[in-house]
Amino acid sequence: MALALSGCEFSFGGPSQERIEQSIIDNYEGEGYEDISVSLEEQEDGGYVGEVQFTVAESGVQRTLACTVEPAEGTEASWQCAPRINDLAQLIVDGYEERGAVDAYAELSAQSDTEYVGFVEYTNGNSGERLRHNCTVTLADGDANWQCAP
Repeated sequence: MALALSGCEFSFGGPSQERIEQSIIDNYEGEGYEDISVSLEEQEDGGYVGEVQFTVAESGVQRTLACTVEPAEGTEASWQCAPRINDLAQLIVDGYEERGAVDAYAELSAQSDTEYVGFVEYTNGNSGERLRHNCTVTLADGDANWQCAP
């Protein structure tokens, strides 16, 4: 199952926090999102961490992505925003509950910046049996693709 979550990576000149935040806003505006806000905090190494929040225009759904900004090298800085791990786990829970699962719970851990593994536990709505499936999530081209199987 795939869901567009709009993870992005972008490089630009000028490492000031204001320019970084504006770069993120400009990127998401260019993708057609609305009500965009960015919150970054500087780290000891000169990079930043934070998040971007925006509204998907077609559906009105609000999204929050975690952002990291690598420390600047000269006048270049690079940022990346991707879904938070808890949001990815919630996608799996929502998918299972849409199919009739009850009391679903998912847990994931990062294997890399684009690969996650974990599990979902749930109660079968028909039989009442408690089940567990192993899951993988892959981020690619702004989508979160997940699969779970016994």
